[in-house]
Amino acid sequence: MFSPDDNQFEQTHFESILKLTAENLEKYKADEKRLSDELYTLLETYGAKDVEALSMIDNIQVLYERAQREAARAEKARSKPFFGRIDLIDENHGGEETIYIGKVGINRDITHIEVVDWRAPISNSYYESHLGKIKYSVPNERDFEIDLKKKRTYEIKDDKLASFFDTDVVANDELLNKYLSQNKKAVLGEIIATIQKEQNDIIRQSPYKSMIVQGAAGSGKTTVAMHRISYILYNYEKDFKPVDFYIVGSNRILLNYITSVLPDLDVSGVRQMTMEELFVRLLYEDWNSDRQSIAPLAQASKTFPEAMKRGTLDWFYDLEAFCLAYERSTINTSDVILKSNENVLLEHDVCETLLTSDSIVAFLNENPHMSIQSKINLLNKRVLSRLENEITGKEIQYTADEKKALVRFYRQYFGGKKWKTSIYDIYKDFLSARERRYNTVFPFDESSPDLYDLAALAYIYKRTKEDDPIIEARHVVIDEAQDFGMMAYMSLHYCMRGCTYTIMGDVAQNIHYNHGLNDWTELRDNFLTGEFDSFNLLRKSYRNTVEISHFATDILRHGSFAIYPVEPIIRHGNEVTVAHFEDYEKLITAAADKINEWKKTGYETIAVICRDDATSRTVSDKLSAYTDINDYDAMEFDNGTMVLPITYTKGLEFDCCILMNPDEEAYPASDANVKLLYVAATRALHELVVYHTGTVTPLIGESVPDTVSNTVLEAENSQPNRTHRTTAFIGLPSTTSAKTEASATAPAKQTAGKYKAEPPRRTASYPAMPYRQPPAAPQKIVDHSNKIICQSEYSFGSVPKTDALKQNPKRMAAYPFRSVRRDGNTLILDSINAVLELTPYAASMIRVSYHKAGNTIPEAKCIEHRNTFDKWKFKDTPDTVLLATSALYLRIDKKNGLVTFCDKDKNVLLSEKQPGHVLESTSDRSLCFFDFDNVQKLYAFGASNRDHLPLNRVARYISFGKGRLKAPCVISDKGCGLAISHDSTVLFNSIPTYGAFIALGDAEYFDYYFFTGNSDEELSMKYDWIRSRSKGQ
Repeated sequence: MFSPDDNQFEQTHFESILKLTAENLEKYKADEKRLSDELYTLLETYGAKDVEALSMIDNIQVLYERAQREAARAEKARSKPFFGRIDLIDENHGGEETIYIGKVGINRDITHIEVVDWRAPISNSYYESHLGKIKYSVPNERDFEIDLKKKRTYEIKDDKLASFFDTDVVANDELLNKYLSQNKKAVLGEIIATIQKEQNDIIRQSPYKSMIVQGAAGSGKTTVAMHRISYILYNYEKDFKPVDFYIVGSNRILLNYITSVLPDLDVSGVRQMTMEELFVRLLYEDWNSDRQSIAPLAQASKTFPEAMKRGTLDWFYDLEAFCLAYERSTINTSDVILKSNENVLLEHDVCETLLTSDSIVAFLNENPHMSIQSKINLLNKRVLSRLENEITGKEIQYTADEKKALVRFYRQYFGGKKWKTSIYDIYKDFLSARERRYNTVFPFDESSPDLYDLAALAYIYKRTKEDDPIIEARHVVIDEAQDFGMMAYMSLHYCMRGCTYTIMGDVAQNIHYNHGLNDWTELRDNFLTGEFDSFNLLRKSYRNTVEISHFATDILRHGSFAIYPVEPIIRHGNEVTVAHFEDYEKLITAAADKINEWKKTGYETIAVICRDDATSRTVSDKLSAYTDINDYDAMEFDNGTMVLPITYTKGLEFDCCILMNPDEEAYPASDANVKLLYVAATRALHELVVYHTGTVTPLIGESVPDTVSNTVLEAENSQPNRTHRTTAFIGLPSTTSAKTEASATAPAKQTAGKYKAEPPRRTASYPAMPYRQPPAAPQKIVDHSNKIICQSEYSFGSVPKTDALKQNPKRMAAYPFRSVRRDGNTLILDSINAVLELTPYAASMIRVSYHKAGNTIPEAKCIEHRNTFDKWKFKDTPDTVLLATSALYLRIDKKNGLVTFCDKDKNVLLSEKQPGHVLESTSDRSLCFFDFDNVQKLYAFGASNRDHLPLNRVARYISFGKGRLKAPCVISDKGCGLAISHDSTVLFNSIPTYGAFIALGDAEYFDYYFFTGNSDEELSMKYDWIRSRSKGQ
């Protein structure tokens, strides 16, 4: 039942929770001190070479750090244990319940939760905009419906419950105004309590999608982004760790401000960097911090009028085309012929084609995301494989010396194993070509590159040199996104494939007008390519008073560009003062007097905003003679008075601001200066004054007629690629039908330009990103295994112990397969002790089964058993068996039963490799080893096909222990997948030390389905066809 809601009960309840938080804090502090003492004792007692002691020290260190975090959480709870309450009726159980909500959860013991963390799924109900029946979602589970009866907000000051409000809105205007009228520090402390519905909707969206958020000045973009990280880490802790996030900002002051907010949101260990620093990171060994430094962005000038072309989408397309041409000039695409030459003299007259020109070109075209060096390595590997086939088992016999000479010549036929050409030299060649095209100069200093130089260099590194890809981050948050041009975004998009993004910005605040984003069109077209990717609007502005908001809007009306709608919250203050002074000295003394007046009033953060860095330094030096000014070079957001150029105020807000000397010389009328001044005018929470000498800029001094207004963009929150299919899916689709359906259901607006998927592999924008947003199946699936539980003891995605990765030496030996026969639609290979069966189920799908002779494979409940496919043929040769359909070509080595899967053009998609199929006799498990190359991206479907578990260089259980039974699978971005026919434990390993394998627990067989698809969507559809029954069948 509901808790009482009278004042006496609330006061008593608050005091009891306050007492509990004090007890918890004392307990955690004691734990922290005890562990600190133990750690100190261990470090003093044992030496660095004592292995057992080091293990103990590591364990104590982990416990100590955890105790520190818990103590910090308890400290937050102690200062303000909760801020909200909801009364609800659970629609499923019919029970009445009262829940208190706070910055962190508070437990009385293991089973009694007194306060629920604001990030918990049920807390979403508090941020909804109405009472009554509402739904909330639990990640990776389902929606729950409740009847919300009460929503209460508390005001707590100095360990006392000051007041509380009942409302059907999280924080009504009266309460918001009460919070916003306080100083900057106090406002930050109340952010979680006053999150609005439109902000909450963005915070709680899935991390497996990308989003762009257009937010007005003061709409809370930065804080929403930080809360979103906190929410994801709390609700998706198995999938996301702090190291999986990058926060990218436009300057170091903004990032320092973000750093100050994150600890209060229970977030630590998230890496923050400017966009330039991120690209430096992506250059790896090609950046020398001792000899190189980052230069400020080179602006357009009379000397270099075309400088800002380097930030555009067209510039990226030019670089992309240049690198493609460079690749074709580097890699020989002629036929590779086995014959005598000046390096290898053969006794026999031989002329065999190892690789055709068409197959080489096709390989290059089908792998646009692979570096030139990786392509060289794989082509060398492929030509060596073909060479081995030619020089063994043929009528022509080669001498040992000939074989060695041939291998020596062809092993580096396409190039060496390591890239040797400098990426800086390649970039200089590119700039020279652009200079000839545009008949201008693009200056470049290798020791001091700027943002767009770094973006290009990072792209060139990834495109040419990288041969061992590193997963940098899984989700990137970009703040003040409008300040970066499309060149930076496209390079980032290419270099960090697999990431999802939260991109926050306001195109009305683009201070780099010539190369930043003045609208979102190009970014939306190239980044929001997943079905659930979204564009979101934050219309409400909570920062400025009405008077400041009107002043800023009047500046904005001078611009000729379209704007997004803004809805300011009604909070009144002083009018904006515009004052003229006769000389510069009087202006400085007046500014100092105003600063001292504000400090006496109690304002803690004050900004003096200037045009540029040089002016800011001068003003800072002058003002410091009259009042205390923060160190200009420290570039730290802190209490006190800061003198800053407009560019460094982006994303920040202050209690009060002085806009210094915006005269007509510094700010002539132009759209670029409109945006600059709009940024400056929207930094203040409470008071703004404009002091100037000479004639003030017409953007402030002249009014715009009421008949003139900006075009308002009527954009709505949207998922531009979301389609709703009604087509029934019966049976397995062919490649043709899948393409037809994709065409029929595609959005009307397609991405223009050449930045597209390579045909025919992808349907999303190039470069393909397999982990980005998994496609939804186009049909409603009726899964008959819904109520069957997987009996494995290991949950999906859990990490195995090292012993599970080691091979057991006691295993059944493999004998050659001598007998080959077709039995119905199954190809059967028999050896003395084992049977290998291959059964096509479609042109692009084949089942592979391996078991002991005389045994049978049990029917797995996670697989739907269907009719087989009869349109295939095979050929038995002395060493291999060949099986072909219209879409696949398989080679089975008769010596060991290893299967190689190729497409119809005989390009290898996946191979089993030595030791192949392994049946371990003592551990009662089976393994199959595969040759997963270093460049392909691997992942497994989770409980939903929308959830992806990355599998590169990891060991993970991919079965669903104690969860709903579902066929484990492995998907590759090469356009193929494996569905494992096994109802118990399935382990996947790709750590090179142990060899890449899949292991089945409690199995004396190995059974799986190999299938291909032209897109992620088709792979998902075929996987569903394998594992479950379609409606109507």
